[in-house]
Amino acid sequence: MIWTKERIVAELKALHKKKADLSYNNLAKRRQALVSAAAYHFRSYRNAIEKAGINYEDIARRPRLRAGRIRPRG
Repeated sequence: MIWTKERIVAELKALHKKKADLSYNNLAKRRQALVSAAAYHFRSYRNAIEKAGINYEDIARRPRLRAGRIRPRG
């Protein structure tokens, strides 16, 4: 299969609609060709997810901490 940007976005949207686990590690285990094509065409898996209109924070297994979210102890 030849992956194009359009095909990658369509596939990600279809998987998202089916409520599939789109976390990087899970998809890399099951659909390595899709993950590799996404990273190649969009420079990162995250960029491909966002181009598909999916919020990356919603699918990431480990949410990234931001300075505003860190609370001091005490």
